[in-house]
Amino acid sequence: MRRVALITTLAATLAVPSAAFAADALSPIDGDVVSSRPTFVFDVLKGAADIELSRSPETLTAGPSAGEFVDEAASEFAILYMRNPRDGVAPWESPIPLNSGQYYWHVRLRDDSVDSDGDGFMEGTQYPWGPVRTLTVSDEPPVFEGWIIRVQLLRPVGRCKTRLRVYGTISWSDNEEEPSATYSVSLKAGARVLGRVRGTFDTTFRPRFDGAICSTRRVTARSLTATAALRDTSEQLVIGDPRKVRNPAR
Repeated sequence: MRRVALITTLAATLAVPSAAFAADALSPIDGDVVSSRPTFVFDVLKGAADIELSRSPETLTAGPSAGEFVDEAASEFAILYMRNPRDGVAPWESPIPLNSGQYYWHVRLRDDSVDSDGDGFMEGTQYPWGPVRTLTVSDEPPVFEGWIIRVQLLRPVGRCKTRLRVYGTISWSDNEEEPSATYSVSLKAGARVLGRVRGTFDTTFRPRFDGAICSTRRVTARSLTATAALRDTSEQLVIGDPRKVRNPAR
């Protein structure tokens, strides 16, 4: 989203200084590895910042949006003088974390001075887009957001004295460009593992699991313990909170 209109309404007086004297970002430095919600630090304590990221370094050379990336991947806007403490720090506050991988990024800062005239208006200096740098967002473990499990009694088959259908939904997210994860849902009666249901989620949309567990012995425990785990393509493992479920064979 472009925020040119918002910037102009926040500043009463704007001047475009020489790029040699422009305010700048102090952190991350060029080439840094950051989290999916990085924190940016500026040498401007009072003002505003546009942060723009792209998968490609090309910028627009003409038109009203000149200087911006041709192919913007993500952007963030921060009003620095409303932060406490006023230290030029701007955390990434978008509800959507950044996908993993390398980005090109730059910032456009507005530096607000003190109201020296006492007229109630903040004088400010709008700087052009700063130099293009790179950063790499790390591939983070999946986020196990929550899950639902149901257990249904099935008819015994062959050597299966107790046969259970295990199904439900695991809500999860991951900052990979194309998220994928294998899941494993296990059932235990006391300390004994009855079996596992396994599969792969190729998307975070409709992450449902469904399978059968066969026990060669009759399961008489009143309740069972269910545990679910996710492992992403980088072999990062997360385990959800275990759940107690009623044994339908009782």
